[in-house]
Amino acid sequence: MPAWRDMLSRFRKTAPTHSNSEIATATVADPGVETLVAPHNLPIEIPAAAPEAESQPIEADETRRFGDTTRSLASSAPHLAVLLGERVLSAAALRDIGRERQENQDHCCAQIVTLPSDHSDLTLGLFVVADGMGGHHDGGYASKLALTTVVQAVQAEYVLPILSGERRAPQPIMQAAVQAANAAVHAAGQEAGNDMGTTCTAVLLDGQQLITAHVGDTRALLIGGGVKQLTTDHTAVGRLIAIGALTPEEALDHPLRSHLYRSVGQTPDVTVDVTTTTIHDESHLVICSDGLWGLVPEAEIADIVTEAPTAQIAARHLIARANLLGGHDNISVVVVTLPDGSRG
Repeated sequence: MPAWRDMLSRFRKTAPTHSNSEIATATVADPGVETLVAPHNLPIEIPAAAPEAESQPIEADETRRFGDTTRSLASSAPHLAVLLGERVLSAAALRDIGRERQENQDHCCAQIVTLPSDHSDLTLGLFVVADGMGGHHDGGYASKLALTTVVQAVQAEYVLPILSGERRAPQPIMQAAVQAANAAVHAAGQEAGNDMGTTCTAVLLDGQQLITAHVGDTRALLIGGGVKQLTTDHTAVGRLIAIGALTPEEALDHPLRSHLYRSVGQTPDVTVDVTTTTIHDESHLVICSDGLWGLVPEAEIADIVTEAPTAQIAARHLIARANLLGGHDNISVVVVTLPDGSRG
């Protein structure tokens, strides 16, 4: 019997009679959740579940033997948990199909976790945006496969070892995670007989450091006292801007604006840009696909996120603004609100 069902049964003080299918049927489906379906019957490897440990019921008075150090909640008025006006670490990830496309090929995610430590608990953030390549087959599958691969790799190689007291250098892990995504998407394309590909920008927040691993033209923007672009567009016009042959304003209407010369999955190996940025007084991090930054100027993006009361509202306003300006492409955005002052 699965441990969770046994626990649920004891909580309800009833015998566990429901099957998985019955419970699944009773669960209200979330229309925002989609299933990763491999094209052309490609298999998706899902890590095997950890073996279940045999559990024995614990009597209530036996809990004292385990040295329970938790405290009961006070019955009086609760302490004030949130100070109004204080900027705290929070994040939101939203994506929208736009107004012209028939399929949303973008995928994005935002994770903030706090890990226990002997001295001071550690808070980490992992934020990823992947934009499936339009004009190629299975762009949506490629972007979700890349995102999934990166998240699994960072969790396994960086986050989980911290629970065992092991701290590893994050830069090589972030680079390897995007390279693993490239290998996974390339192998899927080879097996399916197509040229699927995607961009991928992943940012790890660790203390006051932002470690960015990037391929393609999805952008990471650090906002506060101006806008600093943490990534370089791997496009033909991005290269022209880098060598001074084109201005960012001229590039907006350039016919090769979206022509990628480097992407995830198109070749067996890929060069990944990895940068480390120290946070000072900046207030927000924004990661977005070209469906947003191609329509909404950076200064306006900065105004929207700094004026919005929450990261979730900021992300909604950014997507609404891109749609008002045309919504020509899929729009995906991750907004991270950085805490005031010292991050500790």
